Amino acid sequence: MSWYGSNPIRWLAGLTVSSLLTGCPASGVGPSVERYQKLDAKGRPLDVQQGPWACVLDRQTGLIWENKTDNEGLHYEAATYSWFSAEQGTGRPKAGSCVGADMGVFACDSSDLLKSARQQQWCGQRGWQIPTHQQLHSLLHDTGFAGNPRIATGFFPNTGRMPYWTADWRLGAQGEVEALQIHFGTAEAGWLSTRHAARLRLVVDPAVTRITQP
Repeated sequence: MSWYGSNPIRWLAGLTVSSLLTGCPASGVGPSVERYQKLDAKGRPLDVQQGPWACVLDRQTGLIWENKTDNEGLHYEAATYSWFSAEQGTGRPKAGSCVGADMGVFACDSSDLLKSARQQQWCGQRGWQIPTHQQLHSLLHDTGFAGNPRIATGFFPNTGRMPYWTADWRLGAQGEVEALQIHFGTAEAGWLSTRHAARLRLVVDPAVTRITQP
């Protein structure tokens, strides 16, 4: 008998945690730890049991993803951003809501997060981008548990059942800039006016832009 004893609730809770870490196929949580690798703030690999982690490497695609946290600050899970390209002057600036480490709330947009990621070289990378639809779609995963966001929650624990921006955009019927978003509750994609706010998870392709670690 395991340490969970005869208490079925404790046993099920332990099975869920174990499955998140090991990607046991029977659990429906997956995917295997062979696909994902935790990285610290300097981009160094961590064991699957270690934390906290700043980024996640997807060995299947070669992409590195920002990891969200439940702490206020740049990586706060509940921060929302209006979609705005500072380079092109496209979209709607400063129509989102972010929370600083001092608990202060301020208006923000996607270019603000990008600027911080590139300047601070999160996880040793400087080529951070808003993910394309194809890139973000690659993270979709049905855990098999009703109410869970559609993602590997053992590696991306602070993901909401909410829409997340992609880099794809167009001019809508009324000439308004719209960007494509993917909903991590329904797995559906749809166009949303950039004057609205949504969540955002940045990505970097190390094969395109890389810096040398000290």
